[in-house]
Amino acid sequence: MNKVNSIEQTRLLNNKKYREWYKKEILPKNYSPIVHLGVNIGLLLSAILVHFVMVKDWSFLSLVLMIMIFFLGNVVVFILHKYPLHRRYKWWTFPYDTHTVEHHRYFTAETITFDSSMDFNAVFFPMSVVAGFTFIGQPLIYFAVSYYLGADVGHVLAGSAAGYFLMYEFFHWASHLAKDHFLMNVPWILYMRQHHLAHHNPRLMSRYNFGIVDPIVDFIMGTKYQGDLPQDLDEDHYKDVKSNLG
Repeated sequence: MNKVNSIEQTRLLNNKKYREWYKKEILPKNYSPIVHLGVNIGLLLSAILVHFVMVKDWSFLSLVLMIMIFFLGNVVVFILHKYPLHRRYKWWTFPYDTHTVEHHRYFTAETITFDSSMDFNAVFFPMSVVAGFTFIGQPLIYFAVSYYLGADVGHVLAGSAAGYFLMYEFFHWASHLAKDHFLMNVPWILYMRQHHLAHHNPRLMSRYNFGIVDPIVDFIMGTKYQGDLPQDLDEDHYKDVKSNLG
């Protein structure tokens, strides 16, 4: 469906009605949350295991490389989240259309939680994206790095990249859990949920809180929101999207 038409068609729907519309018009008819979750987790876990098993000499350098990937992962997420996911480029519309147009309409600061596993289609990365990362992105990382720095370094970096991706999926899912969920007893998970909740306010979503696993890059770049949340209005989402759809 044309995104311009969809934003006009759903403009006056409240969140409950929008979710019903999404499940009827956007959600694949044969969608299975078990398959979606199983493929994403299975591919990423397999990638981690394959690369880490291939490491012949674990050392202190390996730990340093894993920490480096964790920080670089935050940087990559910040860049992708702030730009293609929240700015619509004519040469690459898919990220913005699925994230800002749909995901941010499905989940607002006032309706941050999912109702059932059928909402996972609006939470997790598409299986095609995870498959592309696993079968194209990871080999590129490994061969590019191993050519210059050796196989062990290549495996550590590629495996750590898959580990960060898996961690991202977990934290994003946890950020859409109810506040009384038992995982909210873990301070860091609760903190990142609150961080992400502010990002889902329509007035803040394109400017603040782009980190999912860690807010360090938001602090560095001055995009960490620390005030009271503005009133959450569907109209603000509509205005933001219309300004990008042009």
